[in-house]
Amino acid sequence: HIIEDCSCRSVASFILFLASALGSAFFWVVLGTSWYYLFFYKSQHAVSVFLPVDDSPLRAVLITAFVLVMLSRLHFLHRSTSYDISFLDWEKPKGKFIPTSTTTKEQETLTSVSIWRTYFLANEWNELHTIRKINPTLQYMGFLFLTEFVGLKYLTTEQPDAYVDPSDVSYVSEFNVVLRIGLTLAVFFALWLAQRIYNFLYERFISDQLQMYIDLCSISNISVFILSDAAYGYYIHGRAVHGHADADMREIVTSLKREEENLCSKRGLGSDSEQQ
Repeated sequence: HIIEDCSCRSVASFILFLASALGSAFFWVVLGTSWYYLFFYKSQHAVSVFLPVDDSPLRAVLITAFVLVMLSRLHFLHRSTSYDISFLDWEKPKGKFIPTSTTTKEQETLTSVSIWRTYFLANEWNELHTIRKINPTLQYMGFLFLTEFVGLKYLTTEQPDAYVDPSDVSYVSEFNVVLRIGLTLAVFFALWLAQRIYNFLYERFISDQLQMYIDLCSISNISVFILSDAAYGYYIHGRAVHGHADADMREIVTSLKREEENLCSKRGLGSDSEQQ
């Protein structure tokens, strides 16, 4: 039964990964076709490119690509919510309970390590999941601004002339579906690229949320195991180079000062490595 279950899951995963690949391929077909007509039809000075009379094949490919990509996104969402995450606390107890008149020698135990650092890291991990590379609200508002306010939507009319102000021409023809698909993809891609460049520069020179989380693991003396599959996953080495993290502010500042002056080992998995 275990082998049959693994085989069924493997086949289902293969089909879903295949759907993702086919959806991406169909998307590039739609993108290339619509951009071809958008750029070459609107930029021609002599009649050389005609719009397709029947746009139903392109619509069918677009709908198929949308369905396949949605299946792949649902599969990705299922995998993202099925990760096994473990927090390894490297902190060691500092001493023993002092015996009182009501305790015996055999009842002395080591002091327990606080779990609040683990709770805090788990909460920060959940908040890290809400960070996105692009802002959907900004994406949609920018699209509406460029198409409706600036007037880029008039680039999708069936006239070969390229204009954004309808007052510049005496007649405004109907909008073409193929050109509208091309313009929508072009505007969305431009806005997506602008946000990705901004986020890259922001994370590179100002603040990187993932790197901040890794630094927090190092200060908290906790490592993180993220297993996406039974035998595959990721590891964040968060063992503190100072030996302990359950300390007061003075000890933490002193430890960080020693690390800044290279008076201790590096934070990496190896003693001379910074790769965590």
